[in-house]
Amino acid sequence: MTVKRPRPVTLFSDGSVYNNGQKGCQEAFYAVFLDDGTEEGKLLFHEDIGDASVNEAEYRGVIAALRWISDNDIDEQVIIITDSKLVWGHVLDDWRCAPFDKEGNPSKLLAFRDIVRVLLEVTDSRLIWKRRARNMAGWFFEKEVDRRRKEKYANKKERKRSKRKTVRRWTLSFPDLSGYSGNRAASTSADDAIAVGTTDRHG
Repeated sequence: MTVKRPRPVTLFSDGSVYNNGQKGCQEAFYAVFLDDGTEEGKLLFHEDIGDASVNEAEYRGVIAALRWISDNDIDEQVIIITDSKLVWGHVLDDWRCAPFDKEGNPSKLLAFRDIVRVLLEVTDSRLIWKRRARNMAGWFFEKEVDRRRKEKYANKKERKRSKRKTVRRWTLSFPDLSGYSGNRAASTSADDAIAVGTTDRHG
């Protein structure tokens, strides 16, 4: 008789950035999903963190997952899935973590790495790397980024439409010819036509 082992508690974490690489235009966010036995899982967290790097978003997702474990007093080992090779390498494989970012400021990633290491030990959790194709949170972000891209494109089209210059339509108006009669009125009507908004050609 085969004894079926209970399903381990598994969390999926991912971070993503819309407009990545465009300074001041980044929209970073992370999400954490619980594998509840359904195909798409249960969304636990989804938070926008503004102008940040994708690596920061990845770290924040893992930290949010670890804090959820601590807050809910999970008394068994929990598995956290990340598709960030950088986060996994920093935390478990001693990859070098630069102390400063590209602009010379102290790196947040160094502090995040230490926080993750401490929380993994306190909660007795495991951090495992898997490809995004096997990450529930990654599936969510593929849809979310696509939604935001479509929304931004629609807003851009609307702004273009509102800024479009109205084409000025030129109309002809004729002077009052009630005081003229016969051939004189007929011969001068075209010469006396005035284009609205124009100036006299002869100054």
